[in-house]
Amino acid sequence: MMRRSHQRASRHASNAVTAFVWAGARALLLLSVLADTAQGQQRTSADQRPASDATIDSIVALAKRRFAQSRIPGGVLGIWHSGRVSVRAWGVTSADDAIPVTEHTVFPIASIPKTVTATAIMRLVDPGKIELDAPVRRYLPDFTLAPSVNTDRVTVAQLLTHLGGWFGQVPAPDVGQESLQRFVSSASSLEQISDPGNIWGYNNAGFTIAGRLIEVVTGTSIDAAIKQLVFAPLRLTHAGTSERDFITQRFALGHQVIDGRAVVSRPFSTGRTVTAGGTGMCMSDLMQFAAFHLQDGKGPSGEQLLHAETALEMRRPRVQKEGNDEFMGVAWHLPERQLAIGIFSNTGRNLDTLVAPAWRVIEEIERTAIERLTGATLPANAAIGHRGIFGSIPSPMPLLPQPDLSAYVGSYRFPKTAVTAENQNGVLRLQMQRLPGSLLPTDPLRLQFIGTDRAIILNSGSRGQSVEFLRDSTGRVGWLRLQGRAIVRDR
Repeated sequence: MMRRSHQRASRHASNAVTAFVWAGARALLLLSVLADTAQGQQRTSADQRPASDATIDSIVALAKRRFAQSRIPGGVLGIWHSGRVSVRAWGVTSADDAIPVTEHTVFPIASIPKTVTATAIMRLVDPGKIELDAPVRRYLPDFTLAPSVNTDRVTVAQLLTHLGGWFGQVPAPDVGQESLQRFVSSASSLEQISDPGNIWGYNNAGFTIAGRLIEVVTGTSIDAAIKQLVFAPLRLTHAGTSERDFITQRFALGHQVIDGRAVVSRPFSTGRTVTAGGTGMCMSDLMQFAAFHLQDGKGPSGEQLLHAETALEMRRPRVQKEGNDEFMGVAWHLPERQLAIGIFSNTGRNLDTLVAPAWRVIEEIERTAIERLTGATLPANAAIGHRGIFGSIPSPMPLLPQPDLSAYVGSYRFPKTAVTAENQNGVLRLQMQRLPGSLLPTDPLRLQFIGTDRAIILNSGSRGQSVEFLRDSTGRVGWLRLQGRAIVRDR
């Protein structure tokens, strides 16, 4: 498949960036809204002036009410709007130990560290120690993919834009300081599902490899490098990369809601994949990090920690994701407005649905915050949440007429899961055959198309989740993308 051109994408350059995340203790950072989201509206005066206390209070009241209804023990809301920061916390860190959540309570922040990793890379780009478009093997000579793949084609930028082409939901082995080195040494075992740079598919493994690249270039461990390049200069005093850091802070435990009661998830672990999703922060730190990017690389005292041009490069659209209207920058899913919204909650997800009930609550809060803070109205088929990953569409408009389903019927596979797409009385249904270790549901997923090669799930537990079908250079459907992960077609 030919990628959409950078020249075309560059017309959509934006003022801000987007990343959404969830974890056992759930975290989300939304830095603005896609330009298209406001249905072509021009920026209003609400975009230019900070939100009033009454507006913030109304959003917090909604969050507290919906958290209580969903039995979520505690949460934090952070908003950066036109230079003003507001952070509000409520509830407790653990259902077993009622310590109040504060603005300095540390939460595991799941995939937000991908943007931290990219920031560290860009701080090495500034002095010329790394080039974004250089081959990864310039820095990691032992990096080798499967024999059928030209490893020399993989660039640093592709690691940070989910374009590696291999199955990416692969964690690094926990062998201490050698975790990332061992992972890169075994890269030839990664299952390649497309040529590098060919299709967009959410890829944790790319950021793990980027972490090893940082270690080699800096000559330090990834923990030390992240602290030296990002945490220390941005004065993120509660941020850490391991349980050793968290245990000295007030931190939130993950929970599951069982029989209407929040139960602590055990054991507590962040894993060793620091650069893909193993770090933690408090909300005050997260807002500081957001401000750094929204103010083009300026530090807490106004010092230029990252050249403005380099900071803007992170937000320049590099690729348009097939199957939807979203763009990808360097680790950022790209939007438009001068706004950051962060939401923490200490709940996990259910294994029988693609989306935890708490995620629906967070999406409701996001939509309300965007509307009240910017005056934007989100169109019917606009997703919110982790763009291209867990974003759902609450009020979809179906495509009429629905397309011929024969193009999509077939078998698809990726590690630990086989997927069969079949036409059942005019409705496309995805049947999962889940192997041990898979996080996907086993119940069939019924789809309804809302655009060309784009559908949403109709099942109640996963309703509104987006599914995209990707075509190869001949026009044949070669992959489906579910929760952002590309699944290759067998037949």
